[in-house]
Amino acid sequence: MCFLRQSDLLRVRERGFISEASSSNPFGAKILEAIPAKTPWLGFGWRQFLYWFADAEFRLSSSAVTAQELIAVADANWGSIETHIPKLFMEERPNDGSWVRQWLRAIVEFPYFQ
Repeated sequence: MCFLRQSDLLRVRERGFISEASSSNPFGAKILEAIPAKTPWLGFGWRQFLYWFADAEFRLSSSAVTAQELIAVADANWGSIETHIPKLFMEERPNDGSWVRQWLRAIVEFPYFQ
């Protein structure tokens, strides 16, 4: 779970850290095609987000995944990037996934969400 600037997307892709969910999103593929072609992709960006949101909502409502599992995977992915690519510097310093840990902690500590 993250929002990436174009430069960060290219950094993450270059190092092989595009997730299966991102790879299967048809609008994500259109974005990756548009970048080297230097064509506008902002519209695809919104569609990519809405596609992800609909998919996540479907998986949550059908109990295919729990919110805790979804966020735990995101936390593990950010940790994996930190561990395996220590010199990956995002465009903005706060884009390090630290907010995901806070979401995970909230779900675990507040029984309303379980």
